[in-house]
Amino acid sequence: MTFSPLQSDKHVLVDAYEKEIYDILSTHCDLECCQRDYSRDAMPTRGSYRGMRVLDEDLSRYGEMLTGSNELDDGKYYDVKKEIYRLTDRVFAALAKCYRVKAGGTFAILEELYRKKIISLEARDNFARASAIAIKLRISTYLNAGKQGEYYSVNSNEETGKLTSAYLMPEDEELLNFFFVATPLYEELKLFKQTGNIPPSLAHLPFFDDSDITMGHVYCRLLKYGEALRCYERAL
Repeated sequence: MTFSPLQSDKHVLVDAYEKEIYDILSTHCDLECCQRDYSRDAMPTRGSYRGMRVLDEDLSRYGEMLTGSNELDDGKYYDVKKEIYRLTDRVFAALAKCYRVKAGGTFAILEELYRKKIISLEARDNFARASAIAIKLRISTYLNAGKQGEYYSVNSNEETGKLTSAYLMPEDEELLNFFFVATPLYEELKLFKQTGNIPPSLAHLPFFDDSDITMGHVYCRLLKYGEALRCYERAL
């Protein structure tokens, strides 16, 4: 589904393959569940149905982490690739399918979503900033580990004596900004799941929530309970 030519003379083949994939995904979904759950007039395309399935999976996987409803997330070690980078990367790829966007790559997808007036200029910039932060965290993890490790840690495992593979999330403003964008994004995905429909536009949403409640949730994850308590008190 996601690909790019490694040699310039292979563009013709890649373009033909891309068009074939786009044509297949643009046809109406012919799965039994689509026939059962949707009327003929509201039948989703194969691509939009695939996108909705990915969004639904990610909501189940990451929803509690972003809303702060799981207290076990406090102080935990995070998989930078699966729990930070993919928080936005997979969602934007799925949104591209839902809205029949042909562009590949996060920033190109965001640009086309904005050009088609599906998201606002502010939302595009916020999404791009969150994606850049996630990419930076992922690359810094690779550099620290000296390889493409999923995690990173300098601590040894007490039972085996071997180096563990974990990376503690940095306690800085960039992390707060990432969650200020990712949190309202996943709140909107909840509505996708509840209604089962793809809204024609999200252009009315800035996708940025720096409220005291959201900030308090993030501080709890970082075990900064003093700061979290002050945020919650302001919210009350």
